[in-house]
Amino acid sequence: MNAYVVLPAVLGFAGCFSVMVSVPLRSKKYVVKAGKCVLPLRRGNALAAKLSFLTCVLLVSLSLLGRLSFLINCIVCATGILGCEITARSLFIKKFKGVYENGIFINYPFISYDDIYSIPAFLWEDSAEALKGKTSLQIVLNNGKNITLFFESEEEFSKVIPYLSTGVHR
Repeated sequence: MNAYVVLPAVLGFAGCFSVMVSVPLRSKKYVVKAGKCVLPLRRGNALAAKLSFLTCVLLVSLSLLGRLSFLINCIVCATGILGCEITARSLFIKKFKGVYENGIFINYPFISYDDIYSIPAFLWEDSAEALKGKTSLQIVLNNGKNITLFFESEEEFSKVIPYLSTGVHR
């Protein structure tokens, strides 16, 4: 095997390993900032994420076949590293999904109540009854970004709404 085959693979494996190690370390600051869990939400199964990690590592291993050009080997390895990053974040969110004292983990790493500028649905809906049947909620952050939170079910949505309405207006 020549360096054009081995170099991207070694860098790809190192990248996958560093992502697997660094995401839990980076996520500790969010957990500390969040405070105590007030309402844990359905956390999901971690098996799919573990299989996704395995698939990403196998994708990087594909570059060791030696039948691809150097550029394609680099692209395949970069795709594997990107997949590991996405999977690690997904696994982190599944582990800590819920409403916390200082914010909420849903499908965005962490949204602090202090970072929420407004929740438009609370402004134009007259009551909680008007929000029935929904499983998503639009949030506007202080920096102007719009984020949509997606919930597993209507029941989960209805459990979170009271915490969001009181957390934002405190």
